[in-house]
Amino acid sequence: MKKLLLALGVTLALNANAEMLATLPNKAGGKIVLTDEICVDPVTKERYDALKRAYNYSAEGGTSEGCYFVEDESVVVVWVNSQSRDRSRYPLENFTFNKNYSKRKGTM
Repeated sequence: MKKLLLALGVTLALNANAEMLATLPNKAGGKIVLTDEICVDPVTKERYDALKRAYNYSAEGGTSEGCYFVEDESVVVVWVNSQSRDRSRYPLENFTFNKNYSKRKGTM
């Protein structure tokens, strides 16, 4: 249990600088979340400077990680699975943007 709590603490500390940019409700009763954090593949640990981190969660607590970019008025997310990568495209207009982010960062 102590190891689990330590791992959770380290994870939270590493992601403390990440800001939530936008969210979109998903079919699993949770949300897709877009952040301003540089994407690091959770399996290979490869860093993708041109992509940002996305994640999703379900009402039951399941979660997935991915990398995203914006193209042609849509958000393209490459979801990372342990054995594969799945690409999904979502209309940009369906996301709810974090209004507090633009005030702090001066963008969006």
